[in-house]
Amino acid sequence: MIRDAKQKADLKASATHKHECSDRNACDVELLSVGGFSPLTGFMNKDVYESVVENMRSDDGPLMAL
Repeated sequence: MIRDAKQKADLKASATHKHECSDRNACDVELLSVGGFSPLTGFMNKDVYESVVENMRSDDGPLMAL
């Protein structure tokens, strides 16, 4: 978290990219950012997804609930 007001304003000013997403996608991004999908740290690629579906584990080992 940035506490310095100038740094915070500079960071906000530099954030010019916008990406529209559905409410569902926005909730997924929020859950990823707060650890709600732990141990995930990002979106699954095809290999990880298939490993979770087939083995209930990500391709690097952690147990995943569906």
